[in-house]
Amino acid sequence: MTRLFGKHAIEDLLDQAPDALAAVVYAPRPDPATTRLLERAQKAGIPIREVAPELLRESSGSRGGSAIAADVRLAPAPDLRTLRPDHAPLLIALDQVTDPHNLGAILRSAAAFSASAVIVPRDGSAPLNDAAIRASAGGAAHVPVLRVTNLARALGELHDQGYWPCAVTGDAPANAWRTDLASLPLVLVLGAEGTGLRPLVRKACMLAVKLPIAGRIQSLNVSVAAGIILAEVARQRASSNLGEPSQRGL
Repeated sequence: MTRLFGKHAIEDLLDQAPDALAAVVYAPRPDPATTRLLERAQKAGIPIREVAPELLRESSGSRGGSAIAADVRLAPAPDLRTLRPDHAPLLIALDQVTDPHNLGAILRSAAAFSASAVIVPRDGSAPLNDAAIRASAGGAAHVPVLRVTNLARALGELHDQGYWPCAVTGDAPANAWRTDLASLPLVLVLGAEGTGLRPLVRKACMLAVKLPIAGRIQSLNVSVAAGIILAEVARQRASSNLGEPSQRGL
């Protein structure tokens, strides 16, 4: 469980994932907007309680929103060995993604396009903190973050379990638009902008695709790239279920 600060962030969770809110806490003498939010939370059956203002200020740090906060239930992280393609056919792995805003945005896209988990290395990865929860807009309540000691080894274990790790990288030979991403259980593997995937992580990927960028900007923020490739996988799988042919490019 983690604590989220600020009215707008809590309102987003009330809209997107009210079950993720374990409790709402507030400082005495709330302003009218905060009072309306508290009433809404109470109607949704979420416990609310008043706390001393200094306690909220101390825990909020420099993030602001110290008049109100919420305790958020995060999606429980599964055991790597329990992940199975028949129940979780789409996963995401992030290598050296250290910005919490990127992690949160990827969780939001993962929830939107039905990815079952986001896998990251235990060291050198973004924390699932207040900033990440805000950026996820409720995604962190639905998509667990699984931290592993060695990402390359984890990808190998997932391949043994029936998954196909697929690097999403600009130097890949195959165009994602022309590659069959519908028929295989996938782990989409993305690296941080600039540094990309580490060699051993790249070597652990059985497939590799690139986004066909035609404009003058030849690189994308990792969260944007993740959203695009997730949407493409979802599009192909929906088309496949409707009986439309998909193109094979590997």
